[in-house]
Amino acid sequence: MPGQVAIPMELQRMLQGAFNEIRGLELKHERLSAEADPKAHKLTRVMAKSLSYRWTPAGKDGRGRAVYFCWSCHRNVAGYFLGWREVKGGRVTKRDQWIARKCRRRAQELAHRRAERFRAQHTRTETEQAHQ
Repeated sequence: MPGQVAIPMELQRMLQGAFNEIRGLELKHERLSAEADPKAHKLTRVMAKSLSYRWTPAGKDGRGRAVYFCWSCHRNVAGYFLGWREVKGGRVTKRDQWIARKCRRRAQELAHRRAERFRAQHTRTETEQAHQ
C-alpha cells in the first residue's frame, strides 16, 4: 500500500518483546498492589487464574445489540469474583457495569437479577407495541 513502510522482522520481534516485558511489569505491579490492599483494588481485572466466565442472556437493547450479564469463575488477584454487562453488536463487544463480590454465588445471583430487570425494561407488551 502506498505510504506504508515495511518494518523488518527482527525489529518487529524486538518491539514485541519490549511490549511484552512492559505489560508483564504492569501486571506484576497491579497484582502486588491488589495483594497489599485488596479492598482498594477489588475491581482489578487481573485474574489469579485464567479469565473464564459464565453469562446469562438478557435480550437485545434498543439498537438491536445482544446484552449479556456475566460473572467470573475464578477470583481476581484481590480475591473477588467479578460481574459485568457485555454488549455485543457487530464486530464490537463492550464490557461495563463492573461489580465485585467475595462469593461467586452472589455474583451469579446479581447477574441473573440484572438480566431479569433488563428484560422487564426492554420487553414491550402487546398493547405498547399496538400503540406505536
